[in-house]
Amino acid sequence: PIPLSPGTVSGSTSRGEDANTGSCERSDARELVYVLEVPQRQRAVLDVEAHFDSVLYLRKDACGDPDAEVDCNDDAPGGGRNRSHLERVLEPGRYFVFVDGYNQEGGSFKLTLSTTDVVSLNDRCQRAPLLTPGAVLSGSTVGATDDAEASCGGGAPGADAAYRFELASRARVRVSERSTDVAPVVHVRRACADEPSELACGEPGGGGGAAVVAGVFEPGTYTVFADARDRDAAGSYDLLLETAPLAGRGAPGEGCGDAAVLPLASSTEAAGDTFDARDDVASSCGGAGAADVVYRLDVPRRSRLAVRLDGEESSHVLAAFRRCGDRGAEIACGTAIDAVVAPGTYFLAVDGAAPEAFGRFRLAWTLADLSGQAAACAAAPGLASGRRLSSTSLGAGDRFASACAGGGDASLTGPDRVFRFTLASRATVHLSVAAPSFDPVLSLRRGCADGPGPDLELSCAAEPDGHRADLERTLEPGAYWVVVDGATATDQGSFSLDYRAVSAR
Repeated sequence: PIPLSPGTVSGSTSRGEDANTGSCERSDARELVYVLEVPQRQRAVLDVEAHFDSVLYLRKDACGDPDAEVDCNDDAPGGGRNRSHLERVLEPGRYFVFVDGYNQEGGSFKLTLSTTDVVSLNDRCQRAPLLTPGAVLSGSTVGATDDAEASCGGGAPGADAAYRFELASRARVRVSERSTDVAPVVHVRRACADEPSELACGEPGGGGGAAVVAGVFEPGTYTVFADARDRDAAGSYDLLLETAPLAGRGAPGEGCGDAAVLPLASSTEAAGDTFDARDDVASSCGGAGAADVVYRLDVPRRSRLAVRLDGEESSHVLAAFRRCGDRGAEIACGTAIDAVVAPGTYFLAVDGAAPEAFGRFRLAWTLADLSGQAAACAAAPGLASGRRLSSTSLGAGDRFASACAGGGDASLTGPDRVFRFTLASRATVHLSVAAPSFDPVLSLRRGCADGPGPDLELSCAAEPDGHRADLERTLEPGAYWVVVDGATATDQGSFSLDYRAVSAR
């Protein structure tokens, strides 16, 4: 190999041999090999300007071993096919620099190397600034190095910045990193330069685009890394450290007395946070000793209530009560709620799944009015096997929801019609709906009006852009209902419904 030092050298691959290739581009071209001795930790910038389509790659210690490759570049960003560029922080050692050509291309080139010394991670740890709880710190990783790997964010190969915080006593802790320049990753270590001492790692999820770690931390000193998911990514960020007592210090809407009111709407969302909340309620599915917030919902008519969490920083459970916090008045509990409720006032708790689970969340709920279902079910026309029935959904109400349309949300489907049939013995039922002017949905139900108990919908069929839907199901003796719905809120019109029952043994 040719010795290489900072500066610019000229060369030609015609002097080399075809013995190596880089991982970023297979090559049958000749290459020249240079050797670079790195005496201390340095940032090395390598640029090739060639009269051919160049490929530049770097190996450490073992010149002829492809597995020793550190980096490889074919076309420099914004530089075109005749330029290649590498920029890496190199630890002390011997490196081999390869100037190669794409396919069988080759010729003359200029290779430029520049180096700058880089401080070690231990030095950075000793200089790490102190974070103040509640104060947003703005910083940038431009010009920084990738010194700290993480257990999330793909290993966090971007440039990072180190900070420290201190706890005098056991406390709730949340650290958030926000950035519009990079995909943020934030991770916390007990010992700055010790990768296995990582305690928590977070990347964007339910926190509105922020990378967040949250949990209960013991007294001591910790290191926070503001990092990035993409390799070599660097940019500006905002870092926020928050702390709270173990029992919380109180948050708006955290108790039954000041429960936040959920507005009446067919479908809506709300953002909340249990970080500062105390433990006020518990449910059959968890929440004992965990922070919680409470909402109130006033239901004017018999309705179907569906609640879910669209995003969360920590694991939460949902619980609905007829009387706030009264386990005997609990009507539903779990990671999601789907229940039919009578008119009245209800309380919905968002509770931590465990005492150390708290943070921001997004709550989504739908309240579907079921008062029209009873009348529609009572007036449902009967179906006769082998006889086609013609009808229209124009002017009909939107009373039913189907699993294969609108995500089970009636407000996202079109007007519907309901029909009924009765089987005297076990039979295989064939149902088919054709709608020339809209996309129909076909739903088979064991009961008509929604109510508590097992799922009423037995089958659901839809064929997007097909103007028809078909389903087949073997059923036991009894009464059944068929709902013809629209795939979207605007799908409605005339349709024909075919029903056929064939005896099954």
